[in-house]
Amino acid sequence: MSRVNELTMKARDALVKGSTGCMSTGEALAVALVLNRSDWLADMGYTIAQALGRVDDDLIQAVPAAAKLVNESSRAIAKVQTSVREDTALADLSQGEIDVNATLVTYGNSPGYRSVSLTIDMERLGASKSHRVRMNINADDSVMILRHILDVNKFAWSGHEPIDRKDNEKRPAWIDRL
Repeated sequence: MSRVNELTMKARDALVKGSTGCMSTGEALAVALVLNRSDWLADMGYTIAQALGRVDDDLIQAVPAAAKLVNESSRAIAKVQTSVREDTALADLSQGEIDVNATLVTYGNSPGYRSVSLTIDMERLGASKSHRVRMNINADDSVMILRHILDVNKFAWSGHEPIDRKDNEKRPAWIDRL
């Protein structure tokens, strides 16, 4: 096994355990350097310069490559953990309301009926992953939603400009026809 792989495995182990455990002093110092843990160096009574002088040359040469491998795997693990948390939160709707940002993708209807379907990309606030949702809204609820949206827009444009108005956006003519 190469020194880079050996050091990478020891660093990952220390990262999980939160300490260098029963490693030799040289290995523990090298692992602290890989993980950029100056607090661990200080706990062992070493500065970075002293650690570099104490660790074998072959381990010192492995530190940059091992650090890169540990950082890459840590980022990948964090990304997977975030995705799992987001999926779990969306799957477990029993936790109550979930705040999302939504973007309309498309809409549809059945001619002659008042129900409507909306396809929306939804992203939990603070999340990085979006989910596509298709909502089928019945006639009574579609009218209630329409009234609410119209009231919100009418109020936002009444006597002043909406806070979220875009540059050069003008008051919609349909508001005055309501």
